[in-house]
Amino acid sequence: MSYEYEGLAALKRSGLGEETTQRFIIDAGAVYAFKDVDEIDASKLSKGIPMDPDVWDEARIGATSGGNTFEVEQEFREIEIDGITGQVKGAKRKIMVVPTLTANIIEMSTENFQMAFPGADVEDWPDVGDIDGEDEVSHDLITRTCDIELADYVDLVALVGTLSGFSHCKDNDLIGEPVIFMVKNGLSDQTITIETNDEDEVVFELQFTGHYDWEDLITEPWKILFPKRITESYHVTFEVSESGNGTDIEGAEVELEGVATKETDENGEAKFLYVPVGEYDYTVTAEGYDTVEGAVEVVDEDITETVEMDTEA
Repeated sequence: MSYEYEGLAALKRSGLGEETTQRFIIDAGAVYAFKDVDEIDASKLSKGIPMDPDVWDEARIGATSGGNTFEVEQEFREIEIDGITGQVKGAKRKIMVVPTLTANIIEMSTENFQMAFPGADVEDWPDVGDIDGEDEVSHDLITRTCDIELADYVDLVALVGTLSGFSHCKDNDLIGEPVIFMVKNGLSDQTITIETNDEDEVVFELQFTGHYDWEDLITEPWKILFPKRITESYHVTFEVSESGNGTDIEGAEVELEGVATKETDENGEAKFLYVPVGEYDYTVTAEGYDTVEGAVEVVDEDITETVEMDTEA
């Protein structure tokens, strides 16, 4: 039986889909550096990646400014074949793969300078032998005299980012599964520049280049963790009216805690889209009316919350 062809007029002309706006990577993210993954309890690791948020928290390198970058440089060679005028499928060789993760550091620390200069040593200054006591030590002295050792490589450097539909705000913080870009065996092998200017802050570029491990020369030295599921969410609609007569109240301010604040339209409605499952307190205020407070629970479907407001006495 042949297919009854009816043309391609129904083909969409845009890639926009129902979940498009929930799949944007937003904001700068945070950078983490795990110097020695082997020191982490094996029960808290899966495929060399920490699973415990507390372990991650201890590895944050501090604040950045101007965003951060994950890049995988790929070099391929095309095999030339006599008599062929173009490129041939399968006749391409991977020559070089170099992953890098770049953090624009604004929060200075001795640890960050040590990573910026692999092989650097840190000691107290002034030396305790030159002063009365340890309480007089005021600085860390950072120098470098030796070659780079294996211990100077950072086992895992990670950029943790936010996917718009996979995280939501609660208690002034983002929760939900992040997207994570990682470089293995990172080493800062680029020029380090510290530039100071009036009315400005120092931001220096700390770039980690990934390296193959001699125990595994097949797997490229980068990883990406991408969430499987969008945070389960539903729409919440508030219908605000005056007690007694049911008149819709336009311009009432509805604050859904941890989500957003919106004003009601001419129909007295305020809609909050893609609210993750959970319990939320709300506050409704409008000029000439008593404030109304309450709570809604988002479980497994869209909900409508009816709010009746009394006029001020």
